[in-house]
This record gives sequence, C-alpha cells and structure tokens, in this order.
Amino acid sequence: MVFVINILENIGEMAGVNLYPEFKPNAETIAAMEELDNGGGTLYTGSTAEIFAILGYYSQQICP
Repeated sequence: MVFVINILENIGEMAGVNLYPEFKPNAETIAAMEELDNGGGTLYTGSTAEIFAILGYYSQQICP
C-alpha cells in the first residue's frame, strides 16, 4: 500500500499538483486567535450534542 501511495504522489507532482498546500489564516481567523490568546472568547462545557444543537440553532437563525 505504501508503494501505491508513493506512486500516486509522484504522478500528482509530475502533473503539477501541489499535494501539500500551505494554509494561511485570513485576517478574521488571525483576529479570533489573538482574542483567544488574550483570554477572550466563550468557553463551552457540556456535551458535544449540546454544542452542535446550539450551533444548529444559530445557523437556522442566520440562514432560514
């Protein structure tokens, strides 16, 4: 299996495909990370189901 992956990676590189793109955060993401570094943000405790329910509620309010 390792050989197959190696062959596919080589084919991708020969075709000019960037297999390992460099991801750079945009300004909004950088600002959010700085807010967290400075002690800001919201801490959620509880189950994952509760967090997804909250996020689902807000997404329905924004995009009905």
